[in-house]
Order: sequence, then structure tokens, then C-alpha cells
Amino acid sequence: MCSAAQSEETTCAFRDQYQNDHGISESRISQENGTVLCMKGSTCFGLWEKTREGDIHLVKQGCWTHLGDPHDCHLEECIVTTTPSLVQNGTYRFCCCSTDLCNVNFTENFPPDPTDAMPFSESGLLHFSDNAG
Repeated sequence: MCSAAQSEETTCAFRDQYQNDHGISESRISQENGTVLCMKGSTCFGLWEKTREGDIHLVKQGCWTHLGDPHDCHLEECIVTTTPSLVQNGTYRFCCCSTDLCNVNFTENFPPDPTDAMPFSESGLLHFSDNAG
């Protein structure tokens, strides 16, 4: 599973509301269906913002050119495993994964903040979807 993600191109959900220079050829981006064909060795990522009210807003999705430990993004699902930083007021959720369109949704799997009023399911995982398309 891991070797396939590293040797083949991966299709990821793509959204960049600020249209920054993301270093990807425009020919690899399909604006119609919100996807991007990532280069070999890249994985998918997603960044969401969680408001104080608990609403989730998609910030950015696309290709993640991995510079750290290659096992960090080897999962088939986009799972947030790091507790959000207090520097960012705990509002941003980042994850990366290695299968086609795995960054459409994310799941949180980190120790809950005792001050967080959002209920957890029995499994301890929260799952969020972006149906905005």
C-alpha cells in the first residue's frame, strides 16, 4: 500500500480559495471537479478551520510534497492526530494521507481538550465532511 502511493501519481481533492502559486501546473488541476493530479511521491493534504461555535470551514486542499518522515502521510484516511496548537487558538486542523481523494474529509483522533464542549462519539473519533463541493 505504501509503495503504490510513492510510485504512482495520486489524485487529491483541490481547493485554494486564495489562488496562491502552489507550484503545480494548471494542466494538472481540474477546476470543474475540484481535483488535482499530484506528482509521484506526493500525498494529499487538507486544512480546515474550526470556529468557536464548532463550525468547520475548508481552508485548503491539494498535494503535499513530503519533506519529513514518509510514514507521517501513509494512512489511507486523513486523520488529524496532533492536538491543535494554542498559538492558533486551536482552530486549525491539518492532515495528510496517501490514497486518491483521501483528503475530501478528515477525522480527529487526538486526546480531547477537557474544555471542549463538543461531544465525542463512543469510539472517541469525530468525523467531518465537506459537502460544499
